[in-house]
Amino acid sequence: MLARAIVGDPETVRRGLAQKAEATGADELFVMAVGPDLDSRVRSLEPIRAG
Repeated sequence: MLARAIVGDPETVRRGLAQKAEATGADELFVMAVGPDLDSRVRSLEPIRAG
């Protein structure tokens, strides 16, 4: 599973997501955040949302 993980600062994650989409031909991606509660999971996704 970690082979599919994209981890890092917001720019690294945005770049990794763009590369994954291009490599697979996907027009959308599913992103899953892991954290102890809903607020922390939502917060972890905020930095990549605008990208």
